[in-house]
Amino acid sequence: MVYVNDTPFKGTYNADDRLKHRNAVREDLPTKFDGSKDQFYRHSIEFIQRIKDTGLVAEFDIRIRENPRPDAIAECAWADHPDRFETINFLEDYTVATLTQVKAERDRILATIAGLDAAPRNAGVPGAKEFASKQHRSWIAECLRMSWTAEAKDRMDAHTEEHDGDGVVMWMCCLQEFAGSSREALIAAQEALHPNKLNLDSFNMDVKSFTSYCRTHFRMLLKAGRQPTEDHFIHIYTALKKANTEEFRLQIIDWYRNWRQGAGAGSQWTMMQLLAKVDLEYTRLLELGQWETNDPNSTVVALLSKVNDLEKSVATWKTKAQKAVDTEKAKATKAENKDGNKDKAATGTANKTERPHWIPKPTDKQIVEHKGCTWKYCSKCLNGKGAWTKTHTTEEHTGVRKDGGGRRRRRGKSNQDASSNLANIDFTGLWDF
Repeated sequence: MVYVNDTPFKGTYNADDRLKHRNAVREDLPTKFDGSKDQFYRHSIEFIQRIKDTGLVAEFDIRIRENPRPDAIAECAWADHPDRFETINFLEDYTVATLTQVKAERDRILATIAGLDAAPRNAGVPGAKEFASKQHRSWIAECLRMSWTAEAKDRMDAHTEEHDGDGVVMWMCCLQEFAGSSREALIAAQEALHPNKLNLDSFNMDVKSFTSYCRTHFRMLLKAGRQPTEDHFIHIYTALKKANTEEFRLQIIDWYRNWRQGAGAGSQWTMMQLLAKVDLEYTRLLELGQWETNDPNSTVVALLSKVNDLEKSVATWKTKAQKAVDTEKAKATKAENKDGNKDKAATGTANKTERPHWIPKPTDKQIVEHKGCTWKYCSKCLNGKGAWTKTHTTEEHTGVRKDGGGRRRRRGKSNQDASSNLANIDFTGLWDF
């Protein structure tokens, strides 16, 4: 766990709590920065996280103006009041500050310390906060130097006079060198803002993509201390006036006219303010459904996309419906088979139970009507035991079914032997059930 010093500063540089805090700040970052653009983003993320973990975020605050003292606050209390100054913090968004502002904050701290007769002994005395800040800034500088390779250090040597060992100013110089304010990056930004590149058609009439592109490169200019020129404003307005949406185009023309005349809405806007206003107008028309793209087939493409989505949905529902139908058919077939088996069982039982249950005497009728069927008695069936049949009486008994049917059993080459062996068996009435 990274140690964070939360004890009040007592003015002793070698106090245990200060040394622990210093070691936590100076500890090597996970990755050595080699000075390449591809690696700088990772380096900045790791450095910012280290500053947060060690509680030094406030070191990147910059005073931009002093607020007037309210009557409700006494003058003695106003000196160290948190609302006395309006500040900005550039740790995570370096575009809000300039190198000049960062150096001015450092010089203010040094000037305060220079006015002290002795090192402060507790946190409440004047100059104690600035004295601690100077120490923190030296630790931040050590952290940065230890996290750079020889190549990165060589490039940063050109900024030594600017930061003079102050870690906060050193980080701002690092940002200028590697994050968009170097001469090479400055030239790239100017090329990106060339009128040939500022074409709304290239962004498919997506104004937010266009303004985001412009904003990125204008920030690079601002970080180098360069302000957007009149040519830049003309290029931006010219590109935006080519929008297909008439209402948007007319609004841009109105702002452009005001800017040229120096009066009215848009006349005093900075470039960043202009891009923000353009985004708002674009979003408003987009939400109202009044924005038009530059693609004449965009409506067809959108409809085709919707059709494809509908076809996929229909196919999914068809599959589910077919599965449901198949399931229902299977259930119905199973139920029919079950009912058929019941019917067969019932029929077989009925056939057995519908036969006359008595054995007639020789003097009784041998042919009777029983439960809707005509039954004939044969005393020779069932090997002489006798049985009621529907086909013949005793006199008509032949031992063979009248329809010529019968069961045959084959056992390969021994069929003749089996036939001779079975010749002595009486099958009379076997098929008469």
